[in-house]
Amino acid sequence: MCLNKECSEKRMRSKLAVVMLTLISSLCLAASPQKPTKTKYLVTTVGSFVMAEEIGVSYSMAYDVLETLPAQVFVVAIFENPESPKEPLRKEFEVPADAKSIKVESPGVHSIRNDVLYRASLSLYLDPGHTKRLVRHDQRVLFKMGNQMHDFVQQRYGVTIR
Repeated sequence: MCLNKECSEKRMRSKLAVVMLTLISSLCLAASPQKPTKTKYLVTTVGSFVMAEEIGVSYSMAYDVLETLPAQVFVVAIFENPESPKEPLRKEFEVPADAKSIKVESPGVHSIRNDVLYRASLSLYLDPGHTKRLVRHDQRVLFKMGNQMHDFVQQRYGVTIR
């Protein structure tokens, strides 16, 4: 039993850590990776959603490079847009030939449907004009968050969960 101030503060910190871990775990449940996709060059290692006050909610994807890339590649990442399915989110960037992994986040949105599988696609091209595709890698990502978190997410991040 704790009787002194130091011991009492430690217990309080422990309780606070448990509460914070519970909240963080709840937010992490917002993204459930499906079976990781594996292609000749890539395997999905992370498929999730992240939230930030400035951007709302965005995809956060990571891939391991399985086979050395033949050259620098020009990447086009296409993400299903939860706000407007006919207008996919897009990000373009370059990756060096010796890359061991690839990480990408989509532009943010402020509305998303709960318990829905969304599609993220990564295409690696050998040319900047995107005419010589090396590989296309598709991954489904589940957005799922407990109803008890919806109001918090709306207030904190400006994201409406439908």
